[in-house]
Amino acid sequence: MRARGATLVELMITVAIIGIGSAIITGAARQALLAGFGELQRERALVLLEYHAGCVASGRPIDDAVVQRLVESLPDTRVTTRRADELTTITVQWRPPLGLTQQRSLTVFDAGGEP
Repeated sequence: MRARGATLVELMITVAIIGIGSAIITGAARQALLAGFGELQRERALVLLEYHAGCVASGRPIDDAVVQRLVESLPDTRVTTRRADELTTITVQWRPPLGLTQQRSLTVFDAGGEP
């Protein structure tokens, strides 16, 4: 008559399967977290770009305190402004957690004030 229960080999296989599964799930969760953080950074960069564009279009000065708050979560952020006649092109560059440097640009009609 065979005893009821699991052998040591069966338990080791079960623990190994659970360990492999949890490692895969943990890696996927980390990738999803980093991707979400990258999306947050992209949105922050777009808000920064829109803020600069709004200031240029309306002729208002750019408030450094507002810019500082917007770039807190954007590592290696660089904002460049280039004027050509009545158009101003604003470019925001930053480094997201999952890849190479990202860049977004926006061209606005200048209301006459210097950016």
